[in-house]
Amino acid sequence: MSVGVILGATTFRYPYVVKVGTKAYMITACAVALGTAIWVTRVDFTKHNSYYKFEIIPLALNGFAINYFFGVFLNSVMASTPMHLQGSVAGIYFTVGQVGVALGDAIFTSVVGELGVAVTFEEKKALHKNIVNGLYVGVAACAIAFIASLFTVDTDSARAKAKAAKMAENSSSESSNSEDLEKQVADLEKPSTNIN
Repeated sequence: MSVGVILGATTFRYPYVVKVGTKAYMITACAVALGTAIWVTRVDFTKHNSYYKFEIIPLALNGFAINYFFGVFLNSVMASTPMHLQGSVAGIYFTVGQVGVALGDAIFTSVVGELGVAVTFEEKKALHKNIVNGLYVGVAACAIAFIASLFTVDTDSARAKAKAAKMAENSSSESSNSEDLEKQVADLEKPSTNIN
């Protein structure tokens, strides 16, 4: 997973995000994270090469996807935040992330239960079942993130910027029209001064 995070961090390019759009990036990253989280739950200590089939590749892809998601999400949030609030928003973002990690660890350890050294096959099977149940917590978290990503708004793509510019142009023309209307009303309300 660390290899995936490092690979994601070194290959991340923000101009691609602007081309494709933040929403598409977040949906794709969450879909990959969800798929790889499900893939990891297939791990089985009785199968030959289980580590290579069900752990190393999906965990690397999961780390890659999570890195991309948080990079795009943080950039999107910071770009949408006024300058004077960016420090507070960054602090809240990282605090919520730390609370989420602590909560996830607490839920995972509660589901897995007490761990011990498994010697007999029955003990190994029971331990494996508990760990897979804990992995389902990761699947649930990735599913929640995927569903939430479907409702995000594209903030940084070229299309989104063009749409925002058009909306700003429309609102400025509407405000100039309202200013003209207000001026006309004010002119009508002025007392007339007729000199006869």
